[in-house]
Amino acid sequence: MDIFVTNDEVVQAETALPGLVQKARLETLLFLAWHLRQRDSARALALSTEAEILILALAPALLTAAEDALYSARLLLVRAELKLLYSALAEAQQMARAALLEFQRLEGVAAQQGCLDAHYLLAMLGLRQGVPAIVEAELALAAA
Repeated sequence: MDIFVTNDEVVQAETALPGLVQKARLETLLFLAWHLRQRDSARALALSTEAEILILALAPALLTAAEDALYSARLLLVRAELKLLYSALAEAQQMARAALLEFQRLEGVAAQQGCLDAHYLLAMLGLRQGVPAIVEAELALAAA
């Protein structure tokens, strides 16, 4: 999952969403939830909720256990960042750490990207809490 995408890419995904079903819809919901988390948090939350419902529906038949875990961890990270934006720092930290643990358990580029994003979010939490040591440690872990 890219950290940043253009507004045009978001609009393209929003435009495509109504015609998508099953796994393609789920992946687009995840993309949009992640990239709207700071642009439109209410929309990101709604998309996250739909994605969670779709994961439950698809998991037994169309998703591997690793995909289920990866997608669920990404949604947890979206929700953690929304908590940060609304200054629920303790909840955000708990959710980000849980997502990080899940990403660390998984393999692949998407899991590595998830770890990077989780460490970055934990660094931002350290910044909001005024603890430079946390910021430095999390950014170092992200860079590794």
